[in-house]
Amino acid sequence: MKGLGASSKLNAEWPFLVYLKEIGRQAAHEWLTQHFDAIGQRSTVDIRAKFLRRHDRTRCTPSQRRQCACHEPALVSVQGRR
Repeated sequence: MKGLGASSKLNAEWPFLVYLKEIGRQAAHEWLTQHFDAIGQRSTVDIRAKFLRRHDRTRCTPSQRRQCACHEPALVSVQGRR
């Protein structure tokens, strides 16, 4: 989805909608493959680290970088600082 331009939001063509459905199914399948055993057992994301806490991004460990919103380029460019 990150690769789609702003004009894609106005695209209501059936083939495009089918494409979006397919990439959504693929993303869901990948997530379920990775996290299925955690469903109902433990959290698969640290909500506080990803969405609520501001911190020094240079101190994130490699495992934190995979879950931390401050390392997602789209968020950094939109908000301009972190």
